[in-house]
Amino acid sequence: MQQLSSKEIIAIWFAVVSAAISITALWMPPQGIIDQSVLILIGQFLLFIATLTGVDGALTRLTRMRQKAPPTDG
Repeated sequence: MQQLSSKEIIAIWFAVVSAAISITALWMPPQGIIDQSVLILIGQFLLFIATLTGVDGALTRLTRMRQKAPPTDG
């Protein structure tokens, strides 16, 4: 079994925290409405998670795949 790296542990922690904040915001009055500041906070958490898990690496792989693809006639 592979152990999680510290980045993965932090990413999981932030995912749990952002889910808890969003659920809590839905229960607070007025119910069913999430304030804009909470949405921005959740977005920042998710952006941090994406940064830790390597979105830049995925974009690099996608760019390499596009460069290797044969040209299409249009």
